[in-house]
Amino acid sequence: MWGLATTHIFWAMIAVAVSCARSLQIKNLVIDTDLYSDADDAGALLLAATSSRANILAVNVNVPSWYSAVAASAILAHYGHSFAQVPLGLRRPFTNEAYFDSWRYELGEYASKVAYHYANPDKGSLPWEGAADAWDAVALYRRVLAGAEDASVTIASIGFLENLSGLLNSTADDISPLNGQDLIASKVAELVVMGGEYPSGREWNFWGDNPFTTAHVVNNWKGKVVFSGYEMGKTVFSGGELMSHGPPNDPAISSSTLTSTDTIISIQTDRTK
Repeated sequence: MWGLATTHIFWAMIAVAVSCARSLQIKNLVIDTDLYSDADDAGALLLAATSSRANILAVNVNVPSWYSAVAASAILAHYGHSFAQVPLGLRRPFTNEAYFDSWRYELGEYASKVAYHYANPDKGSLPWEGAADAWDAVALYRRVLAGAEDASVTIASIGFLENLSGLLNSTADDISPLNGQDLIASKVAELVVMGGEYPSGREWNFWGDNPFTTAHVVNNWKGKVVFSGYEMGKTVFSGGELMSHGPPNDPAISSSTLTSTDTIISIQTDRTK
């Protein structure tokens, strides 16, 4: 049963791993995640945070939920990356609304639970109600890119493309005299996108939030883009070993367990029969 929820963990990890494992070179990485209802993003943060070949410059959250920001911060802090060391951005405006699966009526939401149980400012995370302290996502992109060496940053997009669209639209400011497109052209080595489906398909990260921002990024990004589509991971199951043999009190394991439990409950209470 858990495979239904944890298939996507591997899928998200592919996008980050592609950017990290192509060579032994350490990658300067910005992760743009929709951590909220599926445990894939928690697994991706685990992978990046514990990889010796990833230097995480920042993490941006592309769902407008303060639960997601605090959960992402708690996960990073658990693996040794405090908010002071790895800045975290959040799409604006944000709310504290809980997730409701109106598509399949199966999935739950784990971000609020992970945020509540693992947020610990003493360990370097945002506090439980501290999402407002997160950076504006577009401003954080501009700050990180402005301070980076030319062609040195890899962006791994493992969710919606709202933040990247905002970066493309951004104009010169007190952070940088360059607009968003020029910052990208100057500083970004590659964009790795977990999204789309080859040769065609309605993949969730591309159409589930705002297809227009997806089209904006895909059609206007002026640099190297690697697409990790749904066809790559849809038959791959992962997460069982982590849940069975991983350490106790681990936020990535808790994320998978909560997602799997919600899926199992929904299947056992199928209202279509």
